[in-house]
Order: sequence, then structure tokens, then C-alpha cells
Amino acid sequence: MGKKKKIVKTEGISKKDISEVLKEFYKVILRPKFVKIDKQFDRVDKKFVKVDRRFVQIDSRFDQVDRRFVQIDGRFDLNDIRFERIEKKLEEHDEKFEISLGILIKSIKGLKDLRPNITPFQQLISTPNQ
Repeated sequence: MGKKKKIVKTEGISKKDISEVLKEFYKVILRPKFVKIDKQFDRVDKKFVKVDRRFVQIDSRFDQVDRRFVQIDGRFDLNDIRFERIEKKLEEHDEKFEISLGILIKSIKGLKDLRPNITPFQQLISTPNQ
């Protein structure tokens, strides 16, 4: 089995002495370090506040951009509807134009066909009466 350790009793050091040494250690060593750490946390907190404000500004800007995008997208949809209407009207006009053009071509051909018949009448009209 293992050996038992000896408990060493120190004479002359009281609880009060240990307490005073610990208090002094806290004042001299630990407290300044805690104060330094606390100041660093304060600086970091200030930076986080600045960053948070910036993120709020950026988020606000994204909201504005998003609203603008929705408006533009809505306008594109309206323009698509308008263009479809215009395209339909153009197709209707194109059909009417094709019909009118066909009638005009037939009329011109008809007039050309009448030319041989009109020429004798013109000659009759242009000659003086005898």
C-alpha cells in the first residue's frame, strides 16, 4: 500500500496573516488586472455599439433597396401587360392593313384592266366633233 503523507504544520502564520496577504495580493496584482480587463470590455462594448449602429443603417438601406426593387418589379409587370396589349393591337392593325392592301392591289389591277377600254373613250373625247 501507499505511504501516508506527513501533514506539515507551520507555526507562526495565522489565518489573519494569510487573509492580509491575500487582500494585498488582490489589491496589488488582481485588482489592476481586473480594472484593465474591465476597460478592455468597455472599449469592445463601444465598438459593438458602433458596429450595431452601422448594421442598423445597412439593414435600413437594404429595406429601402428592397422596397425600390418591388416597385421596379411591379412596373416591369405593368409594362409587360401594356406591351402585350400594344402587340395585340399591332397584330389587329397588321391584319386590317393586309386586307386593305389586298383590296388596293385588286383595285389597281382592275384599273389596269380597264385602261385598254378607256383609251378609245379618251380618243373620242379628245377629237373635235365633226
